[in-house]
Amino acid sequence: MKVAVYVCIGLSVLVCVCWPIAVFLSIFAFDAPSRGAADMPGRYIGVMVFLAYPWGLVAGLIHFAVQKNKAEWKPWLTCVLLLAPYLHLGLFFAAMSVIWN
Repeated sequence: MKVAVYVCIGLSVLVCVCWPIAVFLSIFAFDAPSRGAADMPGRYIGVMVFLAYPWGLVAGLIHFAVQKNKAEWKPWLTCVLLLAPYLHLGLFFAAMSVIWN
């Protein structure tokens, strides 16, 4: 099961390597014309939710570092935490596709 954890670490690192590009591109969310003051909180919330996707990698690595030497370690929980960035981005883009269409 440790092999699955290491694969999850690799997959999570691959998606989180693109985070600096996402930070740069997030400034363009404020470039489009707005419909007034009511539009801005939604943009801020959307950008913050989008930029928060690496939390799963950080939480998974901390959980892995703390639990790897314990006998009662549950590797499936570590895998779930490590793959959370994929779920986070999937839910974000699904919500955006529903809003835009």
